[in-house]
Amino acid sequence: MAADLFIYIDDLHPMEPSKRECWTAAHQVGYRLTWFSLQDAARKRRKASQKPGAWAGRVIHTDGEEVCVLVLQEKWDKTQKLISWMKDHTDNKRKFSHKELERCRGFLIDGSRTFRPFIPFLRGVHQTLESW
Repeated sequence: MAADLFIYIDDLHPMEPSKRECWTAAHQVGYRLTWFSLQDAARKRRKASQKPGAWAGRVIHTDGEEVCVLVLQEKWDKTQKLISWMKDHTDNKRKFSHKELERCRGFLIDGSRTFRPFIPFLRGVHQTLESW
């Protein structure tokens, strides 16, 4: 199984196939952060687990065969609501509020961390905001 490192602002979570490799990855991340004079808060680390629970609005777990990244239901509902809001404005040729579209973009950028194929669709939102 491959390894990965999920980062949310200043919180890092390594994903490894075994507890030992997970500890080694966390140690390496801490070592490199210290080398750049950044503090690593080891007290914030969770014990290695295949089902660690929610983190940054996402649930990451494995059954040993595959790694799944899911979003919490509240975030999924809000994402659907924001996409419907944008579609409604576009279909009815209504003007977007700049501030509302900025808020929407920020939330959808966060959502694109879970749904990577969504990233190209955000380009239209970026271009719309930059056209003002």
